[in-house]
Amino acid sequence: MTCMSSQQKDIVLNCTHIGDIEVVASIPNAEARKQQQEAGHSRAERVVISGVSIDDDSIQEATEAAQVYRISKRGQSGDKIPTTSVVLSYTRPLEEVPSRVAIGYLTFRTRTYIPLVRPLTVMLSSLAT
Repeated sequence: MTCMSSQQKDIVLNCTHIGDIEVVASIPNAEARKQQQEAGHSRAERVVISGVSIDDDSIQEATEAAQVYRISKRGQSGDKIPTTSVVLSYTRPLEEVPSRVAIGYLTFRTRTYIPLVRPLTVMLSSLAT
């Protein structure tokens, strides 16, 4: 959603319900990253490795990643099922992020992590005034 004024932006960010639907509003990722960089925060570079059945704590220790997040998928009953893919976050420049990581006697190739985009399912045209 694009707001035409800072007043509209504040209204949207403070919105918690649209009709009977509970919503969580936030600024776009690009704008949030820009604000973080302006505030002096370093950007976390994220890569993904696949085929990993080792526990997350061991992965973090072996890869020296700042954060480790296991990707999960939805099962038929709607519950989350962990996969063998793991996102590694590093607080160093992209050039210094390893292209391969060793965990025990196994080596995994890293790929740039691109999160899925979730579609907006509710039209918010009533807030445009």
